[in-house]
Amino acid sequence: AGLTCAEMLGRRGFKAIVLEKDNQIGGQIQLADKPPKKEKLGWSFEDMRTNAEKFGAEIHLNTEATPEVIASYNPYAVVVATGACAVKPRSIEGVNLENVYTTTQILSGEVKLENKKVALIGSGMTGLETAELLVEGGNKVTIVEMADTLAPGTWFQHLDDIVPKLDAKGTQYILSHKLNSIDEKGIVIEPVKLDKNRKPVSQGKPYHVDADAVVLSLGARSVNSLAKELEGKVKNLYVIGDAKKVGRIADATREAYDVAIHVIK
Repeated sequence: AGLTCAEMLGRRGFKAIVLEKDNQIGGQIQLADKPPKKEKLGWSFEDMRTNAEKFGAEIHLNTEATPEVIASYNPYAVVVATGACAVKPRSIEGVNLENVYTTTQILSGEVKLENKKVALIGSGMTGLETAELLVEGGNKVTIVEMADTLAPGTWFQHLDDIVPKLDAKGTQYILSHKLNSIDEKGIVIEPVKLDKNRKPVSQGKPYHVDADAVVLSLGARSVNSLAKELEGKVKNLYVIGDAKKVGRIADATREAYDVAIHVIK
């Protein structure tokens, strides 16, 4: 979202300054291109960077955007596109144990699991693609999903591509179960049925599933602390992309375009 906004503002004659706290651009796409055969997704953010710089954007890596740093530029407007981070619910007992990780840690390479028995919680596309990366590392993966279908809401074309690959590596699926707790030896799950409000209703007794490691794929939450810090301190403040509301890449880039072309005057 940030690079798209920078490009479009440049096309309008604005001077865009992009502050990136990491040593590389790309945001969530830096994770999306890590599963097997997804490397070419990286072309998209390289393309965005090329276009943004073509229209005059300055990109500063390893630069955290604090209120003080932002104020030093005396900006006409500030666009916050700080993205989102993986959810790690504190309500789940054992979530902070050393054998518990998020999909972000696996996809980024911060944590490498090999030849382990892994319980992966959540079967959205991020979870399934993380599972694909894990099985490539020789891990035996069991996917736990609270719904009664795998990856609910996902395009069937994606499932037709990835599920056979997971099946070929012996991936196990436990549907209609929720995660109750985590311990050093695995997880405790409970059979459930989702009611009309998609709330889990118990259908039996909880039981233990052995696992060396647990990977959580339970969605993402907006990272918007900077936006809150800037409220009332800058005249024209806009929050876009996952920092405003977690969604798909198309949603983020569309919002970035709208803010850059139609909202900022």
